[in-house]
Amino acid sequence: TVSLAVLDWCEQNGLLLNASKTNFVLFSPKNFQIQESYLMKLNGRSLVQAPSTKFLGVCVDSKLTWSDHINFLCKKLSSVCFLIRQIRDTVNKNILMLMYYGLFCSNVTYGLLNWGAASDVHRIFVLQKKVIRCIERMTPMESCRTIFSRLGILTLPCLHIFLLVQHIRRNIGKYIQRKDVHSYFTRTNYMLEIPFNRLTIGQKSFEYLGIKCYNNLPISIKEIGSNKQFNAKVRKLLTEKAYYSVDEYLCDG
Repeated sequence: TVSLAVLDWCEQNGLLLNASKTNFVLFSPKNFQIQESYLMKLNGRSLVQAPSTKFLGVCVDSKLTWSDHINFLCKKLSSVCFLIRQIRDTVNKNILMLMYYGLFCSNVTYGLLNWGAASDVHRIFVLQKKVIRCIERMTPMESCRTIFSRLGILTLPCLHIFLLVQHIRRNIGKYIQRKDVHSYFTRTNYMLEIPFNRLTIGQKSFEYLGIKCYNNLPISIKEIGSNKQFNAKVRKLLTEKAYYSVDEYLCDG
């Protein structure tokens, strides 16, 4: 049967599980195969074991590769690209930009903190460049890097970095600074301790990547007291640089 802890939590939060709409997913590392089968029941009805499921609009698969979500997102964003291409001759550029932020960017931003380090996330970036070229009437081979900066649009990697450092900044009190570990004054004193992660999946987590990205910010930005000003400075930096990957950003520190 479904764990009593789950049922108790649902009851305490006013939620009612529908057995016909409920399934379960067994999570495991990418190269690990679960040999035994599991049977879960809810109110006497067997639940279906699924390789992936959609939770609050995000497709989560059993290996946490995020491939199903990216496939789902690519279909949705391709439709947006087609729509913008169809109407770009009948509306002005301001309308196209509103459509980009309302239909394209909003879908990309949702859940990006979790799936932004997926191995095939470049497919989303390709579509982002495609829609920018469509708005600017560029040829498929023209570079978009300067266009991103001119339009004030964050590239997909920059948007991911922005969300990562925002998360770290909001929760800065839970992380250990190197100055708290020893009493010596060094140039890395204001950097955060990076937790040890042996597995690749751990190194792709938003906590691990977020600390690395935050450490790579200029000290002048990290010393800003106001979160609003901090966000503005980070966005300005990322917009000007228009990085095409997180690694490019980390190597630019």
